[in-house]
Amino acid sequence: MKKLHILFSLFFLVYLETVAQSRLKFEIYTGPQLQHQQLKNDLDPSMNFRNNISNHLGGNLLFGLKNDWQLTFQSELAGLNYSYDLPRSTPTGETIIRFTDNWILVPHFRIGLRKSWERENYAFFIQPSLGISTFGYSELIEIDTVNRIYSFKRNKTVVGNIGVEAGWKFYTSNKNYFLLGIRHHQGLGTLNKREFGFLEQDPVPFIQNRGSYTGLVLGYGIDFKGKTKTTKGMGNLERMERKAERRSTAWGDGPYLAVTGFLRFRPKSERIPNLEFSNIYGGNQLLAGYTFNSLSLETGYVRMGAYTRYDFSSGNRLRYVSTSYVLDAIPIRLRYHYDIGQKNRLRVGVSGAALYTLNTHYLSMSSFGQFSGNPQQSDFFVRVTPLEQESKGQIFYNAGIFSEIPLFNSCMLTWNFSRNFGSPAVGLVNFSGQTNGEPIDFNSSGSLNGWLMELGFKIPLYSILK
Repeated sequence: MKKLHILFSLFFLVYLETVAQSRLKFEIYTGPQLQHQQLKNDLDPSMNFRNNISNHLGGNLLFGLKNDWQLTFQSELAGLNYSYDLPRSTPTGETIIRFTDNWILVPHFRIGLRKSWERENYAFFIQPSLGISTFGYSELIEIDTVNRIYSFKRNKTVVGNIGVEAGWKFYTSNKNYFLLGIRHHQGLGTLNKREFGFLEQDPVPFIQNRGSYTGLVLGYGIDFKGKTKTTKGMGNLERMERKAERRSTAWGDGPYLAVTGFLRFRPKSERIPNLEFSNIYGGNQLLAGYTFNSLSLETGYVRMGAYTRYDFSSGNRLRYVSTSYVLDAIPIRLRYHYDIGQKNRLRVGVSGAALYTLNTHYLSMSSFGQFSGNPQQSDFFVRVTPLEQESKGQIFYNAGIFSEIPLFNSCMLTWNFSRNFGSPAVGLVNFSGQTNGEPIDFNSSGSLNGWLMELGFKIPLYSILK
């Protein structure tokens, strides 16, 4: 995979040097997508296999031919995200535990042809393509059939793929453009099979992955031909006027999109002593809003890390058991701002939000302790069993201050300092086993409270589409 990425990069650099001022364009894109994986040989009762929404990120190099045709070279990474249910024994009896696999990336490489139908400010296009997909994975193999000893073996598969993409390009003043489209990618062979051999069912259940997906394409294209002669001939005064107009439009009323990443600092009551970095969890937001005078109303999607911890320390023995997970939420946020100065260089304000919780992800069974001999007879052995994989329908709150400064004249760089409060109980788990010579069996949960520091990018739509 690394060699293929290097080859694509070298190809890009060579063409950039030779034809950058004529026929070359480059696009970078991302977007949500849904993989089309399948579960074979399902259990009874069913494992309830589900393909979840993931995303993809890639680049597209385009070389102009003639009559609005272009040759395209694509390289991308597409994520896999799926979940399934399995029965598990817990101290309170048999239960169903939901498992989720994520952060798996599949590289795709394609060559295609694009046909565009040009208009003054936009264009429609369709693009068929073909290529290859690669996938590296670990396979569990039995190396000793007598003692049933297993080991992992690294494998890599390469299969062909075909795809088709259609969408629109919306041009800016210098002929760069925003990209909005839809793509279907179809794998022509099986990349790998995730087998569930430990379930001891014949035939063995497995997840078949071909790398196929359907998704949105949201991107930005750069035209290396540059500005026209008319544009180059404009004076400095006119350029400054356009700059001021774009900034004024960006800071005025209208809709906007925002992407932010943040760090959440947990309250002292949830922290592990002497482990400072354990006090921080990350998260991100994708938001849409509307500004009217000094008020802004926004909503979207928030994903944040959390954990459930319990202190089993006794005397000089420090024992902390924790399990981490990720929780989704929908915010409804109201902002009030004040612009400082007359040149739209700084905006400050306050904000308040209510957040509605959705599902919990990646909360799984785990064990901690001394595992020499029989774990149940160890001085310290704790099993963590999830009791609640969903936290949907709870409300918590956030309040804070923020500031914004201009970026590229038509966008804004945002900084927020706020605090979550009123968190519901999330990440409910059962702690069972033995510690300090005594049996344990109790439930505990985590929290979403704490201070947040955010850094983000805000895109006012009127200033871009104008």
